[in-house]
Amino acid sequence: MQFDTNGILKLDFVLITHNHSDHIGGLSYLLEQNNIKVGTLYINKYYKNDISAKLLSSDKQTNYKTYTSENNKKYVTQNQQRYNAVISLMKQRHQNDTTNFNIHYLTAKDDVRRSDGGLKNFKLGNYDIKLYNTRQQLKSSKIDYNGFDSGNCLNEYCRNADGNVNTVVAKVTSNVNGINHTALLTGDLNYSLLLGVTKAAGKVAVFKMPHHGYLTVNKVRGTTKTNIRNSLKNSIGSKTIVVVTNKASTFSQRTTMGMLYTTKTLGKTPYYTGGNNGTDGKTIVIDFAKTNLNVEYN
Repeated sequence: MQFDTNGILKLDFVLITHNHSDHIGGLSYLLEQNNIKVGTLYINKYYKNDISAKLLSSDKQTNYKTYTSENNKKYVTQNQQRYNAVISLMKQRHQNDTTNFNIHYLTAKDDVRRSDGGLKNFKLGNYDIKLYNTRQQLKSSKIDYNGFDSGNCLNEYCRNADGNVNTVVAKVTSNVNGINHTALLTGDLNYSLLLGVTKAAGKVAVFKMPHHGYLTVNKVRGTTKTNIRNSLKNSIGSKTIVVVTNKASTFSQRTTMGMLYTTKTLGKTPYYTGGNNGTDGKTIVIDFAKTNLNVEYN
């Protein structure tokens, strides 16, 4: 990322973890600014079989009503509109500047764990970036991961996979002045899929808790206390800095299994983008040029 002599801010690339409006919405604003360029956008294609994870139920008939509800149609439509705006703006600006505003649609081969082809890793200055979970999970042959019989899907709003399961995870390895650190940025991935990622990624210096620290043990099919614990302990070590994109006060009741395990069992006090004092709008700054990492709030 750099400014040129004409005051143009050049972003080498933008990586969208998944196409929910709270993760992609701000990009269309940036693309509307003439003084901002984007080299390449790395993104998954958007599909309509999506729903907000917070609306899920263990009863598949309740899920079906949710899938076909007006609220979910609005949710799906909003995500689709934000995605369409970003893709349209990227293509428009590429026409006028063919060296920038390129789009790389991520596929299964871009997962670093795959041996065949794809985007194995890419660099940003002194940082190497490797991607996991780039495969789009759209449907299963019998039952989706929330227990809904796919054969009963009667319209386009009956989903097979929440968009969060398609979250792209990035492992960032720094080499600044010969000092190496790693960070694992987990987006909104659920614990069942995170387990395989952290097993491959190993221990890291900085770990971002998945899905803003949310996702209780009974929310997702196949998610158990054991795989929540394993998915976290694979990457969180004794010196790992744990970051949560949420308020500390949100978890005062300790109702979320991942947060409970992190704080009570692993003994880690997370850092919150809301600030440990509960103040909104804080930015966490970690200087990777230092041998001993620490956190500052900006």
